[in-house]
Amino acid sequence: MSLREEYMKKKGEKFNIKEFNENLLSHGSPPVKYLREILLEEK
Repeated sequence: MSLREEYMKKKGEKFNIKEFNENLLSHGSPPVKYLREILLEEK
C-alpha cells in the first residue's frame, strides 16, 4: 500500500490505478524493494 501511495504522490492528478497495476505487473515478480525503485524512478 505504501508503494501505491508514493506512486500516487509522484503522478498526482495523472494517477490511474489500472496503469499502476499494469506497470507493477509488467516487471514480473522482483522483490518489492526493487519494484519501489523501478516504479518511482520511471518518468
